Amino acid sequence: MPAKYRENIQSPIEPAYIYYDAEQSSFEEVASTVPNKDDPAMDCLTLRSFLIGLFFVFTLSIIHQVNDTTTYTIYIQPSLIILLVHGFSLFISLFKWQRLTIKEETIVLIMANVAWSLYTQYKFAIRELFLIVARERNRHAEIFYIVLAIQFLGFGLAGLLRRTLVWPSDRKWPKNFPYIALLRTLNEQKHSNLVNYDENKKNSLWKKIIHNYRYFFFSLFILQFIFSWLPNYFLYLASSLSLICLIVPKNYLVAQITGFYGLGFGSLTFNWAILSGLLDSPFVLPRWAVFNITVGFIIVTYIITPTVYFLNVWGCRDLPIGYHPYMILSLMDENNERWSALGITTTAITFATIPAAIVHLLLYHGKDIWKNLRTKNLKNKGNDLHCRLISVYPDTPDWWFIAISALASILISIICNVSGLLPGYFVPLASVIPWILVLPMGYILSSTGIIVQNKSVYYICLILADVIISHGSNIQNSRTIFRTIAYSSFCQTLYIVSNMKLAHYMKIAPRALFLVQAVSCLISTITVMIVAILRESQFKCTNPTIICNDQQEVLSAYDFTEVGVYGEQNLFAVNSRYKIFLWMLLVGFLLPIPFWLATFRWPQCRHIHIPLMLVVVAWMPLVPSGVYFTWCLLGIIFYTIFYKLYLRRHIYLFSIALDAGISLMLLLANAILHSRGITFVTWGKIGGVNNDGCPLTANGTTMTPIIRILN
Repeated sequence: MPAKYRENIQSPIEPAYIYYDAEQSSFEEVASTVPNKDDPAMDCLTLRSFLIGLFFVFTLSIIHQVNDTTTYTIYIQPSLIILLVHGFSLFISLFKWQRLTIKEETIVLIMANVAWSLYTQYKFAIRELFLIVARERNRHAEIFYIVLAIQFLGFGLAGLLRRTLVWPSDRKWPKNFPYIALLRTLNEQKHSNLVNYDENKKNSLWKKIIHNYRYFFFSLFILQFIFSWLPNYFLYLASSLSLICLIVPKNYLVAQITGFYGLGFGSLTFNWAILSGLLDSPFVLPRWAVFNITVGFIIVTYIITPTVYFLNVWGCRDLPIGYHPYMILSLMDENNERWSALGITTTAITFATIPAAIVHLLLYHGKDIWKNLRTKNLKNKGNDLHCRLISVYPDTPDWWFIAISALASILISIICNVSGLLPGYFVPLASVIPWILVLPMGYILSSTGIIVQNKSVYYICLILADVIISHGSNIQNSRTIFRTIAYSSFCQTLYIVSNMKLAHYMKIAPRALFLVQAVSCLISTITVMIVAILRESQFKCTNPTIICNDQQEVLSAYDFTEVGVYGEQNLFAVNSRYKIFLWMLLVGFLLPIPFWLATFRWPQCRHIHIPLMLVVVAWMPLVPSGVYFTWCLLGIIFYTIFYKLYLRRHIYLFSIALDAGISLMLLLANAILHSRGITFVTWGKIGGVNNDGCPLTANGTTMTPIIRILN
């Protein structure tokens, strides 16, 4: 402890440290994972940590942007960043240099996370805006400044919302717990979870692995790395196994219900990259969240969707009941107005998600939000251990974030107005969307740890752009810019807030955090735009109105939604047959109310979370039903059998070991083998185009492949 912190301590045993060691968070997952003490004198933002962070920002931005124009994918997840940084720390210690502290490694991780978010949020902004470049020449400067301003719009909003999404102790952000568990495991001297465990004694291998955090993590990491080659490179069937359909592959009804790309009943995947990449780890989410998602999946997939299918709503029986490989964005043919049963159901659910989330927020958390908004600084949160520890450091003034948001908004308005891409007065309207939706969606994300990308929010951005911008000489570009500003700043805000909570847990000084996040946003944006411009030819097709088969991913307007390429054709206008979907806004508004009223009579009903059910299940059919079935099955088995057998820290280390193992495997396979066209003999490619053992899931009764049309 530094001398300036010892001035008022009379006892040589330092009672302040004893007090903090004895105090823990009231939340089990926080208490078991997050450190409950801090050393303000520990190195944090140093020159070396800043330079290493910049190296990762620059490198990852290049790698991830290049991925968009290649047939193979090389990306580095945060779990691998932690291992690489710690490995570098051990390497420099061989030359008698001081190792990186846990705070320095956290700084590097936070900076690298900005580049990691590029893989989802930045990629969307670049792809959307390069559609404009594909239509018009010499727009690179305008696109660069717009992308840059979008990042700082989200950054400023994140800082202003830290009172409600970062400081409160009940905003846990579970997705950060595996990172913290791994950082502490690699850096702390205590490796065992038992007080009386002696590492010097002869213990069995099993006891060493279970009771030593490092052995536990690296054992699972190595096993996962070895096993991952099976479903990803050698036995494709292990990635999408339609178990029941394999027995009766020629039965059409069984195929639709049990196929991996049908309704997924009894289908399994042993590919962790598919499970965690699309839905995140089921071991990180709280138990109540897993059960809510499972209930929502069962109701939507096995009750509502079959009803829609067998009633042949809008002729949906002409298409597969679930997923189809030729139709990544939608199971819908615009010309013939045909929808799949699952497409109808999940689209309706998507419209209900936003009002349900807003109503749920007001009913369950309205008083807390009002109280948190009036909190002036961290010292007023004296009942929270981590707020007291971080309050030692000077806080970041609000006007810093206000200034950044204002400057970004002004920059976008000027650029759009001068260039004619979008009338300047539409920019504030686009900026209002994340201001309204970040809080309700942020509350869901901060309590559950589900994915940031949100299909329902994109739908709202899409429809508002379609309705608000109804005339003009450059209507296509205007709508593209509008929805890009609205949706990208929404995602950027949540990514930044999540990293703010990580810094909060690891006791990173707020002003140091402000600096590294701002610089990382700037460097990452410059890098990805340079790479995108240099590889601009990869974003082109011979016919700009059709998505070329070998470039579908690059030119799709939004690769995480179903209707992205149809928004400018008034698909959900009042005079359209699909206007019935707008009634789902009212349904979503009403759904949480009866369950909230029930909590006054049955308090246990407070665990029923309607918006969570809707927002996750709405990802079908983009995420195959077989993935959902496996994910829910794993979550239920884990929380009913293994949950109480292991400590929380074991659970988080288990999850991040699986992530790191599959990440290293994919990195090596794509960088060394796939990039050179090296393949091995594969087994298990059976069952038609999906190779899941269930060929009939790819066929409707009168279905033909569908070509997707751009705006």
